[in-house]
Amino acid sequence: FTTWVHEMSHGTAAILMGGRIKQLKVFRDGSGLCSYSIRNGNNFKFAFVASAGYTGTTFWGCILLLFRRTTLGPTIGTIGFGACIILSC
Repeated sequence: FTTWVHEMSHGTAAILMGGRIKQLKVFRDGSGLCSYSIRNGNNFKFAFVASAGYTGTTFWGCILLLFRRTTLGPTIGTIGFGACIILSC
C-alpha cells in the first residue's frame, strides 16, 4: 500500500506539471517504479516530481489521520483508498 501511494504521488505530480503517467509498477519486494513524461519540462518540474514521492506519502498519511476523527471516517477512508487503487489498475 505505501509503495503504491509513493509511486502514485510521483504520477500525480507529473500530471500536475502537465505530463502523463506512462506506467506505474509495484513489485512484490516492496519496490516500485513510476515512469512519466513531461512535455517542455524544466528542472523545477522534474524536481517537483522527484520530491513528490515522500511528500505525497506524508500528505496522504495526514489525510488518513483526519479520517480517524469521526465514527465513519475509517470506513470511508479505507473504501476511498481501495477504490483509488482499483481504478488505477
